[in-house]
Amino acid sequence: MHNAQLIISRYNEDLRYMEMIDGWNIVIYNKGAALARPEPHSVISLPNIGREAHTYLTHITRNWEVLPRVLAFVQGNPFEHCAHMVDLLRHILEVQLPHQSPPDLIPLGTITECNSDGYPQQYLPIGSMWEILSAEACNRFRFVAGAQFAVSNTAIRSRSLCFYKNALDLISAERSGSLLDTESYRWGAHILERLWLHILLGSHVAQSYEFSHL
Repeated sequence: MHNAQLIISRYNEDLRYMEMIDGWNIVIYNKGAALARPEPHSVISLPNIGREAHTYLTHITRNWEVLPRVLAFVQGNPFEHCAHMVDLLRHILEVQLPHQSPPDLIPLGTITECNSDGYPQQYLPIGSMWEILSAEACNRFRFVAGAQFAVSNTAIRSRSLCFYKNALDLISAERSGSLLDTESYRWGAHILERLWLHILLGSHVAQSYEFSHL
């Protein structure tokens, strides 16, 4: 089994940058047009719903028993949020992975924060969604802009498989009922973007989370 896996959530982005990435087992989840040329990596087609959150959750739930030591989750064009992504992936393989206990999570983007209503960026029912998923209340959420990060399988499994299946269900199918149901479906990926640190590290750690790549 590979120790490091790169999960790419693609729509119609050009993926030629993969030629610069060595040592990672690359899995492409394709939600757009068929790739113009054969890829040497695994390509899995998915319906175009739920943006990158749907992709990440799909991969986690389908591969729960065989998750590699470290997984990096990125968007089809990762450089918009992380200009030095290729260098960071190389650093993870050469510097972080050789350690017995590498960091549980390495951001591949800028860390920022919002309140439980999504501000100062935009209104999103983040606090309400978090209470549904975790039964925890929280009024401050730190997150990696763009929802790109490398994470250990240990951190992923700090939550149950059922937790991830519930999150996938929330953003996969429109449900009738409350306004939150509708907004969870429509804006689910934007909400999950702001919840990943809390999901993977726990709220206590996430609220004060900082990381230096140096």
